[in-house]
Amino acid sequence: MAKYSSLNSEYEKLLTTADLAVKNDYKNHYNLTLKKLYAYKYLGEYGKGVDMFANGQNSQLLDSSKIHNVYRDMLLKHHKNTITAYYSIDLFDHN
Repeated sequence: MAKYSSLNSEYEKLLTTADLAVKNDYKNHYNLTLKKLYAYKYLGEYGKGVDMFANGQNSQLLDSSKIHNVYRDMLLKHHKNTITAYYSIDLFDHN
Protein backbone atom coordinates (compact mmCIF):
# COMPACT_ATOMS: atom_id res chain seq x y z
CA MET A 1 0.00 0.00 0.00
CA ALA A 2 2.89 2.36 0.73
CA LYS A 3 4.11 1.88 -2.84
CA TYR A 4 0.86 3.28 -4.26
CA SER A 5 0.89 6.15 -1.79
CA SER A 6 4.41 7.03 -2.90
CA LEU A 7 3.39 6.91 -6.57
CA ASN A 8 0.37 9.11 -5.89
CA SER A 9 2.53 11.70 -4.18
CA GLU A 10 4.89 11.69 -7.16
CA TYR A 11 2.01 12.36 -9.55
CA GLU A 12 0.71 15.10 -7.26
CA LYS A 13 4.19 16.67 -7.29
CA LEU A 14 4.14 16.46 -11.08
CA LEU A 15 0.87 18.41 -11.18
CA THR A 16 2.29 21.03 -8.80
CA THR A 17 5.39 21.35 -10.97
CA ALA A 18 3.20 21.67 -14.08
CA ASP A 19 1.24 24.51 -12.47
CA LEU A 20 4.50 26.22 -11.62
CA ALA A 21 5.69 25.79 -15.21
CA VAL A 22 2.50 27.45 -16.50
CA LYS A 23 3.04 30.40 -14.16
CA ASN A 24 6.61 30.74 -15.46
CA ASP A 25 5.51 30.67 -19.14
CA TYR A 26 6.84 27.24 -20.02
CA LYS A 27 6.78 27.11 -23.82
CA ASN A 28 6.47 23.37 -24.53
CA HIS A 29 2.68 23.12 -24.25
CA TYR A 30 2.60 19.61 -25.74
CA ASN A 31 4.99 18.20 -23.12
CA LEU A 32 3.19 19.92 -20.27
CA THR A 33 -0.22 18.66 -21.42
CA LEU A 34 1.01 15.08 -21.85
CA LYS A 35 2.55 15.01 -18.38
CA LYS A 36 -0.58 16.44 -16.79
CA LEU A 37 -2.71 13.84 -18.61
CA TYR A 38 -0.53 11.01 -17.34
CA ALA A 39 -0.71 12.36 -13.80
CA TYR A 40 -4.51 12.67 -13.88
CA LYS A 41 -4.83 9.21 -15.42
CA TYR A 42 -2.74 7.45 -12.80
CA LEU A 43 -4.34 9.39 -9.95
CA GLY A 44 -7.74 8.24 -11.23
CA GLU A 45 -8.90 11.82 -11.80
CA TYR A 46 -10.27 11.14 -15.27
CA GLY A 47 -12.69 14.06 -15.24
CA LYS A 48 -9.88 16.57 -14.75
CA GLY A 49 -7.98 15.09 -17.68
CA VAL A 50 -11.07 15.18 -19.90
CA ASP A 51 -11.79 18.76 -18.84
CA MET A 52 -8.42 19.83 -20.23
CA PHE A 53 -10.02 19.50 -23.67
CA ALA A 54 -13.43 20.99 -22.86
CA ASN A 55 -14.82 23.69 -25.16
CA GLY A 56 -12.17 23.03 -27.81
CA GLN A 57 -9.36 23.96 -25.43
CA ASN A 58 -6.13 22.13 -26.34
CA SER A 59 -7.95 20.33 -29.17
CA GLN A 60 -5.04 20.89 -31.57
CA LEU A 61 -2.95 18.61 -29.34
CA LEU A 62 -5.30 15.68 -30.03
CA ASP A 63 -3.47 15.28 -33.35
CA SER A 64 -0.71 13.64 -31.34
CA SER A 65 -1.30 9.89 -31.08
CA LYS A 66 0.12 9.79 -27.52
CA ILE A 67 -2.18 12.51 -26.24
CA HIS A 68 -5.16 11.19 -28.19
CA ASN A 69 -4.76 7.65 -26.82
CA VAL A 70 -4.46 8.80 -23.20
CA TYR A 71 -7.40 11.18 -23.65
CA ARG A 72 -9.57 8.47 -25.25
CA ASP A 73 -8.78 6.04 -22.43
CA MET A 74 -9.63 8.64 -19.80
CA LEU A 75 -12.81 9.59 -21.61
CA LEU A 76 -14.03 5.98 -21.56
CA LYS A 77 -13.15 5.57 -17.88
CA HIS A 78 -14.76 8.90 -17.00
CA HIS A 79 -18.09 7.91 -18.57
CA LYS A 80 -18.67 4.69 -16.64
CA ASN A 81 -22.07 3.97 -18.17
CA THR A 82 -20.76 3.98 -21.72
CA ILE A 83 -21.39 0.94 -23.86
CA THR A 84 -19.23 0.28 -26.88
CA ALA A 85 -20.03 -2.28 -29.51
CA TYR A 86 -18.44 -3.69 -32.61
CA TYR A 87 -20.23 -5.76 -35.16
CA SER A 88 -19.55 -7.24 -38.56
CA ILE A 89 -21.96 -8.50 -41.17
CA ASP A 90 -20.89 -11.11 -43.68
CA LEU A 91 -23.23 -11.73 -46.58
CA PHE A 92 -22.93 -14.89 -48.67
CA ASP A 93 -24.75 -15.58 -51.87
CA HIS A 94 -25.82 -19.22 -52.15
CA ASN A 95 -26.22 -19.21 -55.95
